[in-house]
Amino acid sequence: MNTKEAYKTFGNKRVVTLQTSILELVPGLGLQPTKRWLTRGELIL
Repeated sequence: MNTKEAYKTFGNKRVVTLQTSILELVPGLGLQPTKRWLTRGELIL
């Protein structure tokens, strides 16, 4: 995700989107990102 995707202006609010990955130990592969979700919050300056 690039910066233009992460930071968007909604009216007069700055909203930031963070992508979070959960690493799990997979047999034979080691740590792998198995779960992923987006977290969106309002950036108050």
